[in-house]
Amino acid sequence: MNPPTPKTDFCSTTQRDFCVEGFVPLTPETTQVHDYKSDQAITFWSENCQRVQGVTGVRNLKAPFKKSALFSTPISERLDEIELPPDN
Repeated sequence: MNPPTPKTDFCSTTQRDFCVEGFVPLTPETTQVHDYKSDQAITFWSENCQRVQGVTGVRNLKAPFKKSALFSTPISERLDEIELPPDN
């Protein structure tokens, strides 16, 4: 009445797919020099920063999500702007 328990396969995906005979891992050649400490990460959000709702104005397209104090700085103290933004 009870069928025999099938033998458990303890083979991982790595063992099954990458440790097979004839597999040769290849490292792609670098096309650009990257510095992971200073380069801005490219993500979905950084690529679509102009379409994200609820984000303050983006000043630097290479680093759109850096700290910005525009929302808390009084307009009279914005020294880096030549003209005051229009009142909406």
